[in-house]
Amino acid sequence: MEKYLKRPLTLEMRSSSKKHCVEINLADLPANPGLRTRIWDYHPNVREQVHTEYALMGPCQPREHNFRLLPCGDKLRRFNRAWFDRYSTWLEYSIKKEAVYCLCCYLFKPDNGKQEDGDSFVGEWFTYWKNQASLLEKHDNSTAHQQPSRKCLDLMNQNQHIETTVNKQIDQARIEYRTRLDMQLQELNSRFLETNTELLLCVACLSPMDQFYAFDKHKLIRLAYFYPRDYSPIKLSALEDQLENYIVYMRSIATDTVERVFSAINIVKTDLRNRMGDEWLNDSLLAYVEKDIFDTIDRETIMQRFQNMKPR
Repeated sequence: MEKYLKRPLTLEMRSSSKKHCVEINLADLPANPGLRTRIWDYHPNVREQVHTEYALMGPCQPREHNFRLLPCGDKLRRFNRAWFDRYSTWLEYSIKKEAVYCLCCYLFKPDNGKQEDGDSFVGEWFTYWKNQASLLEKHDNSTAHQQPSRKCLDLMNQNQHIETTVNKQIDQARIEYRTRLDMQLQELNSRFLETNTELLLCVACLSPMDQFYAFDKHKLIRLAYFYPRDYSPIKLSALEDQLENYIVYMRSIATDTVERVFSAINIVKTDLRNRMGDEWLNDSLLAYVEKDIFDTIDRETIMQRFQNMKPR
C-alpha cells in the first residue's frame, strides 16, 4: 500500500543530488576542459558566476604544448596549433585527454541530451585528427553552435566593457586625487616660505609617536641654527652628543612607562570591574602608576578640594 502513497520523484528531485553546493570557490575551477564539471551540474545560484569566470579566462589553448601523435588509419596525426588562430574564440584543447572542446557550447549549449549534435565538443571530444579540419569547420557553422557562440561573445564583451569602465573610473579618481593634492601643496607653498617648511620638518622630528620613530638628530641640529641667540658655536658642537643621550633616555622611559601601564591594567581592571569607562580607567591608571607622587599629597588637601567643588 505504501508504494501507492509515496510521491514519485520529480526531475528536479532526481537531479538535485547531482547539483553542486551553492557556494563555490571560483579560483578552483579547472582551466583544462577535460577536467571540468558539466555546466548543468552546477547549482543554478552559482552557474552564472561560473559562466562569467570561464568567459574571463577564455578558451584553454596551450600553444606551447607538444601535441601527441595519435593513430588515424594507417598514419600518425596530431592536432594543428594553427586551428587556435582560426577558431580563437571557442576552440579548446585538453592536454590530459589530448582532445578538443568548444568553450561556447560548454557554457551555453542547452541541456538537450543527444539532440542537436549531442555533446559534441562538450562532453564528447574529438581526437581523430584526419578529418579534424572539416569537423571544426562544420561545428563552427552549425546551428547548434551559433547561439551559444553569440551568448559567449556577448558575455566576453560585457565583461571587457565593465573592466574598461572600472579602469576608467579608477584612472579618473586617481587624476582627481592628484589634482586635489597638487592644489593643497600649492596652497601650502603660498602660505609657507621654504624656511618655514624646513622649520616644520625639523620640529616634527621631536614627535614621540611610535617610540620617537621620526627622530633625526641632524634635522634637530639644523633646527638649532635657526636660533643663533640661544645656541652659540660651543653649544652647537656639544648638541650632537646631547641629542644621542636624549633619545636613548626618552625611548627607555617610554618603553618602561608602556610596560608599567599594561601591567597596571591587569590590576586595576579586573573581572569585577570590567565595565569601567575610558575616563574612569585613565584616572585610575594615573593614580596607580604615579602612586609615589600621589603619596606625597596630603589627604586633607584632597578632601578640601572635593568639598570646595560646586555641585553640578
